Amino acid sequence: MEAALGVIDAKVGSLRQQLAAAEGIIERERAQVNRIGAQIEALEDVRRDLEAEQDVADAGVDILVDVDVDMQIHGGNGQVAANSDVGPKPSRAIIALLKENPGLQRLEIVDALIDRVHTTAKNPRHNLRTTIYNLEKRGEIRQDDDERFYVADE
Repeated sequence: MEAALGVIDAKVGSLRQQLAAAEGIIERERAQVNRIGAQIEALEDVRRDLEAEQDVADAGVDILVDVDVDMQIHGGNGQVAANSDVGPKPSRAIIALLKENPGLQRLEIVDALIDRVHTTAKNPRHNLRTTIYNLEKRGEIRQDDDERFYVADE
């Protein structure tokens, strides 16, 4: 009987050692998962920052293209040029729409213009939203408390 208890005690001791080793492995794996999770979060932050920079760059390109289109349409001297069939750019289209239809909400503006504007952006809908934001920031349009937009000088 005493021999059997010694064998059981030895097996229990061995199982406790295996359990401790397994708990150590689990703890190391948890730490690795936490490190990978932190790296993923950091990469997602970088991705969001890059997307924001791309939005700003797209809006800047549209502004430059607006100036270029203006130069093409007016020939740089106020006269309408021969190639005046150039499509409207987002900022000009937004201002024109709001002059005709003051009080539109952001989604209404985007929906009204999505198929009517010329843009080189990969995501025209997002580009229109960014352009609305930039026009508001530059003071060309304003937003009231009900999130409706108006041309600033009207």
